[in-house]
Amino acid sequence: MLELKNVTLVLVTSVRIQEALNAILYSKRKINFGAVKLITNYDVFHPEIETIKIEALDWIGYSHFIVYRLHEY
Repeated sequence: MLELKNVTLVLVTSVRIQEALNAILYSKRKINFGAVKLITNYDVFHPEIETIKIEALDWIGYSHFIVYRLHEY
């Protein structure tokens, strides 16, 4: 298992939440990240993923969030 304790796996989405969860879980298969965060407008509960609730994002809002707000998390 690869140890990346100084790396945070982050996924930001307001669409296709099940696919997003699958992508996170797939990415964690052989890597231990320092933290795993899903930033979304959905209520998601998973013991291995920290979910951070935000407002729904359209494609312009998503781009703005990635550039100007992601660093807050």
